[in-house]
Amino acid sequence: MKNLFYFLVVAFILFGSAFMILKWDQLQYYFKFGNTDFSKILVESPEDHELNVGQTATYVFNLENTGSNDLNIENVLTECECLIPTIKSSTISSGESTKVYVQFTPEKQGKFIKYAIIEANTAPPLTVLTIEGEVK
Repeated sequence: MKNLFYFLVVAFILFGSAFMILKWDQLQYYFKFGNTDFSKILVESPEDHELNVGQTATYVFNLENTGSNDLNIENVLTECECLIPTIKSSTISSGESTKVYVQFTPEKQGKFIKYAIIEANTAPPLTVLTIEGEVK
């Protein structure tokens, strides 16, 4: 009985260690190991003028690192080819900010909601930038 208990304890430790090693990239985001925070603000949008089909409009988001560690933006994903993201700097020091430019070229008339997703060393690791409006 004692041997079975020791075997189960060792198996649990080995399994837990293997799990943590294999899933470390994902676990560090959820437990905030070395992660930071940031705020996002839509600074500029083309709502002042009409959007037309095929005409490119640029949305500007200001990202500020409000955490104590460097913010490392690993990727900016979009849901379609009609969005083209550009980022000024992928590493932002604590207290600093950068801009994300998202160009949108509408393909049809009507209301729209589009998303660009920032992957960074934050918890959670994905942050959504929302672009919405109407094409006339």
